[in-house]
Amino acid sequence: MIYKPELYHGFAKKPPFFEGWYYKQISADGINTLILIPGVFFGKSADDTHAFIQVYDGKSGTSWYCRFPADSFIASRNEFSIHVGGSRFSRESVHLDIHQDGVVLVGDLNLKNHHPWPVTPLSPGAMGPYGFLPFMECNHAVLSFTHSIEGSVSLNGADIDFSQGKGYMEKDWGSAFPSTYIWFQTNHFKATDTSLFGSIADIPWRNSSFSGFILGFMLKGKLYRYATYSGAKIRKLQVSEREIELIAGDRKTELEVNVERHHGAALYAPYSGEMRTKIYESLSAKTMVRFYSIAAGLRHLEWEGSGEHTGLECVGSLNFKF
Repeated sequence: MIYKPELYHGFAKKPPFFEGWYYKQISADGINTLILIPGVFFGKSADDTHAFIQVYDGKSGTSWYCRFPADSFIASRNEFSIHVGGSRFSRESVHLDIHQDGVVLVGDLNLKNHHPWPVTPLSPGAMGPYGFLPFMECNHAVLSFTHSIEGSVSLNGADIDFSQGKGYMEKDWGSAFPSTYIWFQTNHFKATDTSLFGSIADIPWRNSSFSGFILGFMLKGKLYRYATYSGAKIRKLQVSEREIELIAGDRKTELEVNVERHHGAALYAPYSGEMRTKIYESLSAKTMVRFYSIAAGLRHLEWEGSGEHTGLECVGSLNFKF
């Protein structure tokens, strides 16, 4: 399982435990954004335990939390394939059949040309060596920085065509989300196969905690990684009501990121053994990225660009120590 982060990890887990897959779809014209989060939650009691699909329509700014009986969640042990109610999810396809109060969502999407975070013997994905530790509160995986989409859906009677659109895919699993974190993602740059993912969090560690981060910047298909475990450093982090300013780098390269802060829709997240409204995700932020090479102590601008349709979550006090 360690070397296959996309698979379901919850077969032998005890409560509290959650696992969710995050699918982001943006239409070719950029007008429609659809977030799908299928998953399962094991709570304090049998009443709290259930399967779910969260749906977030970026165009209207509306979100729905669709709850299902726990036994409606079915996952393969051998491949990335999960069922929630009448809907099915895998790396290559999504089949939607949701009929609940406030939301009727049906359709089929085909997903191709994935760019996952590489898995190696010493680094099983985005978590790096931390992926080997069984007691991490929350585990994260980037399943596809960017991929192509074909197909369409019908959301409350409105047809949405995602053909020739662009997608992103990740997942989380563990006992709870971090109490304070920043997460952002965009793959809508003018440069082909270019994508940015970032996560900064307060991470529980034994009887204390530490501030950790993971940044992945894919530039024209080549991935540059900056993380606590890689020896990279955050050289600047400033959070205001308007934006997030971040500079991270290592000895060879440096990444400068500015993310606008916008209002978003409420999503459910696991905290203290419950699934409850805790986080707000915006999908309309813009991100400015500058990428530098470093030689003889000097920075050289290698690339800069603006990413549209940025997903952004800011949760908690955001008082990080680097």
